Amino acid sequence: MTAVEARCEVTELPESMCAHCRPPAPEPPESRDTSLFGPWFPAGHDGDCDGECGSEIEEGDMIRSDGQGGWLCLVCGADE
Repeated sequence: MTAVEARCEVTELPESMCAHCRPPAPEPPESRDTSLFGPWFPAGHDGDCDGECGSEIEEGDMIRSDGQGGWLCLVCGADE
């Protein structure tokens, strides 16, 4: 039996897809070295962000290298 995800009372979207039901993205750490980050480019396949948020990255999302072998989403890879 499949569990049914709760839906937003306002938008009727599943809570995980609703912008105001999800928790806000974490603030980037103050002490990170963004000089190691690579240029932005569209992801070639699905994956996960290696930054603080750990969110899903979908093919076509803009990502960049974290300089340590991982990939960062728009939130985690943003320059200060």
